[in-house]
Parts: sequence; C-alpha cells; structure tokens
Amino acid sequence: MGEFEEFAEALFGQLSVEINEEKEITKLAEMAKDDLSFKVKFDDLEKIAHDVFPVLRKKVEEFLDIKISDNLKMKFPELIELKN
Repeated sequence: MGEFEEFAEALFGQLSVEINEEKEITKLAEMAKDDLSFKVKFDDLEKIAHDVFPVLRKKVEEFLDIKISDNLKMKFPELIELKN
C-alpha cells in the first residue's frame, strides 16, 4: 500500500471516530435534556472564594508559621475596573 493510500485509510478511520463521538455527544445531550431532575448549578465565584478563604488562610499560617492579618480582604472588581 502506498503512502497516499495509508494516509487516506488513516483519515477515514479518524473521520469514523469523530462521527461516532458526535453521535454519542448528541445522544447524551438528548438524555440530559429529557432528564428534568438534572440541574447543573454553579456557585458564584465570590461565594466559593469566601468559603475557601478561611481554610487557605489557616493553612498558609501553619505552613509559614506567621500570623495573617484579620483585616485581609478580597475584592472582586468588574472586568472593566480590572482593565483600567
């Protein structure tokens, strides 16, 4: 088999894999849409940060053996504010 035929065979094999993946994705998307109890909920970045902050602060204090100020605050500027 020549180089061109090998390339064509590999290309068709890859296309077959891609088509099968697309079919699987479509099937899973339909299943997710049909399952009304399936709700994805993402927490707000600020909520996650405020929940994690005390734990991380304690770990940093333990690791570095220093006291971190209680006045430390997190700010979440809007993207426009951040760019300026």
